[in-house]
Amino acid sequence: PPDVKFLPYGFDRDHVGTADGNYLPIVSREMDCVQIGSARPARVTVWEALRRAEGLNNSFSGDLWGDPHFALYRNGKCTFVNQTKDFMCPRVFDAMAMGCVLMSDRVPVLMDLLEDGRHFVGYDRVMSLEGEGIPSTEWITDTIWRCKREPAWAQAIATAAYEEAWAHHTYENRIQTVLEAL
Repeated sequence: PPDVKFLPYGFDRDHVGTADGNYLPIVSREMDCVQIGSARPARVTVWEALRRAEGLNNSFSGDLWGDPHFALYRNGKCTFVNQTKDFMCPRVFDAMAMGCVLMSDRVPVLMDLLEDGRHFVGYDRVMSLEGEGIPSTEWITDTIWRCKREPAWAQAIATAAYEEAWAHHTYENRIQTVLEAL
């Protein structure tokens, strides 16, 4: 119907702790890659490959919310999400709002809102043994290393994502959209 509008998740500006550009620059972050999400077998496959990668300081967690959730994103250079469908999880905007480089599969809804190479680093899914689309371990390892070796590149993406999230993807933005539609 013409009156229906898609409204993705947003983020809660009071909880992320990075208002007014108050976030760590990429070069000051302790963790190379962080990832928060349910420990589905496909994700665990990626986590295990990255744990074995020499020279990377990574942290992966199952379902985690509240202060520990935000602390991981605030201290990670990058994170990855695998949407699995034409869907955007709330972690997309949480990571962006904390200046963490987002690596994501290129699902249509994400591509409609964000620019690959500017707001996030897009990947083409490979199918896991369980049939879930995930980043290839070679690609994700190379991209994490690129964030480490090329901090100016990573910071440019993190900054553009941060600015986009704070300008257009807070829950206040979502509420305003609803109010304007009434």
